[in-house]
Amino acid sequence: MLDINKKVDLRTLISSTRKKIAWGITGGGHHLHESMLKIEELLKSGYLVDIFFSRAGREVCKMFNEFSRLDNLQKKYPRSMKFIFSENQEWSFPICGSFSLKAYDVLIISPTTGNTVAKLTYKIADSLITNIVSQSLKGNTPVIIIPTDFKVGPLETIIPGNKKITIEIHESDVERTEALQNMKGIIVIETPLKLIIN
Repeated sequence: MLDINKKVDLRTLISSTRKKIAWGITGGGHHLHESMLKIEELLKSGYLVDIFFSRAGREVCKMFNEFSRLDNLQKKYPRSMKFIFSENQEWSFPICGSFSLKAYDVLIISPTTGNTVAKLTYKIADSLITNIVSQSLKGNTPVIIIPTDFKVGPLETIIPGNKKITIEIHESDVERTEALQNMKGIIVIETPLKLIIN
């Protein structure tokens, strides 16, 4: 069973002084705004943050007007933040090798779609995001997953245009999230707001 009260203090996961975070964004709108708030908080707190976008993640960021927010953050913190786009990588996603070499202290994927969660539980690494998770686990880098499908039942979320809607999260989706929680090296939390930075 997933723990809705679980929080993660990043300071307990980081053993180096560099404070370098990799943040992956998949194509989910749920948790996207909260993810932006945490990325900004990380930068303000002196962390280095590289943002890894799936194709859908980049597209959804634009649909929700969050990409311009990230763009502004990158201009404000040019030495502390960079973007890595799925479409700029070759089929083997060569940047993923750096995760085996502990180039980052922690990998956070938020939002993480049900599709990505399912692939991870079956050890399918066929995209930029699934590959960086796979290589992080091989390199013993802690991975924090913040899934869009966390609890069975109705979920109020926001769609582009800032309109609230209610969607239904199914048991089969939450089963995959629970399976992910049982994988060594992966921490699953309900929302980016449960990440403690300072």
